[in-house]
Amino acid sequence: PTTTVAPATTQTPTTTVAPATTQTPTTTTSQLKPIIIDVHSHLASDITTDLVISALNQGVVDAMVMFARNPSTDAAVLALADALPGRVVVGLAFQQPDWMIQQPWVLQEIERKLETGRYHWLGEVILRHYGAPAIGALPWDIGVDTDLFRGVLNLATKYGVPVTVHHELDDETREEFRNVLRDHTSAVVVCAHWCGRATSDDAREFLDEFPNLYCDLAGSTLLLPFAHEK
Repeated sequence: PTTTVAPATTQTPTTTVAPATTQTPTTTTSQLKPIIIDVHSHLASDITTDLVISALNQGVVDAMVMFARNPSTDAAVLALADALPGRVVVGLAFQQPDWMIQQPWVLQEIERKLETGRYHWLGEVILRHYGAPAIGALPWDIGVDTDLFRGVLNLATKYGVPVTVHHELDDETREEFRNVLRDHTSAVVVCAHWCGRATSDDAREFLDEFPNLYCDLAGSTLLLPFAHEK
């Protein structure tokens, strides 16, 4: 008699493993802490380094854009930035004699400093300024449509830095200012003091036309007449 033996079979057990899932934690808007930057501050004879350090340490703002005002210097702002790393944005100062009297070589000096990579903002570029007797600021009337101011806007574009300007947006100069902005749409321009103390309608008109234009609210204390109006 013959005997038939069924062949042995070996079955490898299989194991099914659920794929691992990684869940990225989400952060709600209410958990985010806003960063507040004062984009228009000055180091001046009555605004000392110690005063700025004290103000920042109060925690009201996280950082300041700082411009020197004569007799303070760019070197003093650089020293302040070194003392407060990450909290001072160094501005290249324009409230200095070379700009105020429109020295022809001022653009070369500005570019020389920008090339160092230590300056990240330009300002406050004085153009038309009604003056502010309460703080000893004299009136100035520096033209908008000039080779020097256009050169500043070109440098701001070339080095990718914003430029803050003080220019009164009044009926006499508004169209001239508009024409210059139309030629320099790649420059980020901040018009100081409620867009040159403009009416809200005038400010909106310019902001709507120029996406590269911003307004700051510097000097908006209620002690000043134009701030009351706003």
